[in-house]
Amino acid sequence: SIDLDLFSLFLSYSAHIQACRALMIASILLGFIATVISLLGLKCTNVGLSDEDGKVKFAVTGGFLFILGGNIEAEMRMLSILCIAFAARLSKMNTCSWYELGDALYLGWAGSVLYTLGGILLTCSCKGKKKQDY
Repeated sequence: SIDLDLFSLFLSYSAHIQACRALMIASILLGFIATVISLLGLKCTNVGLSDEDGKVKFAVTGGFLFILGGNIEAEMRMLSILCIAFAARLSKMNTCSWYELGDALYLGWAGSVLYTLGGILLTCSCKGKKKQDY
């Protein structure tokens, strides 16, 4: 009975909260997968591939997944702000006293920027072997 009440409580939230939750879970999963792939692509690890070209491909793939996860997290923040602004626009009350974006939203923006920036730096720092033509 308690489990069913808890499950129905989670499903009773509005659609934008459910969408934000799904985007956040997708971002976390992408970050975990990107971390594992990037760790396999490090030059100092002996797990996985041993050739340098394969490790570079792993590191670039991990960086791309970090960029994708950061963008998904930023989209979640934009959806949240859009829903707050839309609800404030429809209300007849003074929106300055009723709605507040909060510190967590700004910290989330900073986190998504750092998340994406880390992926960009990881992707740009990977160089393959230069082939020498004789």
